[in-house]
Amino acid sequence: MKKSYTILYLLIAFIAFSGCEEEGDPLTLEDLYRLNGLPTKRFEVSLNGFQFETNTASALKTNTALAIEASGSGVNYELGLTGLEEREYFGNGNELNVFLNYKDAGGLLFSTTKTGDTSDLEVEVTNYDVEKNVVSGKFKGTLLQLNGDLELIVTKGSFLEIPITRLAFGEMTARIDNEQFIAESCSFTSNTNGGFTFDTFLGVGNDDSTSLNITVQEKIQEREYPFSSGAITATYNPNTFSANIFKNQYDADAGSLTISKIDTVNNTVEGSFNFAVRNAFGELINISQGQFNALIK
Repeated sequence: MKKSYTILYLLIAFIAFSGCEEEGDPLTLEDLYRLNGLPTKRFEVSLNGFQFETNTASALKTNTALAIEASGSGVNYELGLTGLEEREYFGNGNELNVFLNYKDAGGLLFSTTKTGDTSDLEVEVTNYDVEKNVVSGKFKGTLLQLNGDLELIVTKGSFLEIPITRLAFGEMTARIDNEQFIAESCSFTSNTNGGFTFDTFLGVGNDDSTSLNITVQEKIQEREYPFSSGAITATYNPNTFSANIFKNQYDADAGSLTISKIDTVNNTVEGSFNFAVRNAFGELINISQGQFNALIK
């Protein structure tokens, strides 16, 4: 409803202003935004009251993070987020989840993340358009000089439809009991040993400390593979750095894997999975809502 009122307000303002115009070119959308104090550039921010704006801005996205970079007039900004959802991110909860770095024209470095200080950065992702692959939002907070005592107050920060470049690592997500698993990479490999084929999907997360491995003991096809058939195995390891495999190796004993698409042009395999796993002590973990888009290696 709020969004509808905003659009209506802009439309009324546009009509009123146009009615006063006897001659001249019609207003553009950028003119309309500027009249109503809305962002018109890809990246805008006010530092201690001084306005900066640029269209030289882009974003890189991995499976677990987003980095927006903007530059102009000898200065550079880098805004980082863990994940990418339409919600608010707060620096005082975990500074590693959201940060803003700034380098001024003289080479001085500033950041919202400085040892010994609590970040007050607030970032709101207002729109993430998956089809257009762009992101918009706003931010505010305080930048601290890394090698000094200067402070810069950040207000009116905004990013508008920043184009996103996705780094290709493959994707895998799942619910592991009540926790969300997001892999930092997901790959597919096919190996032959002793006349047998082993097609394997591997998702790795949490800085290589967590792994989810699914192996089909035949050449995969676009179909469902139930674990009851005996031609498929899966292993979940919540702590790959631990030598205690009896505790940390969980093997699947029920569920299924579905291969929905094998794309030999883009070298990817897409699918879904749901299964239960147990360790040597009989402890049960349910893995559900599994989705993957694996890179063929």
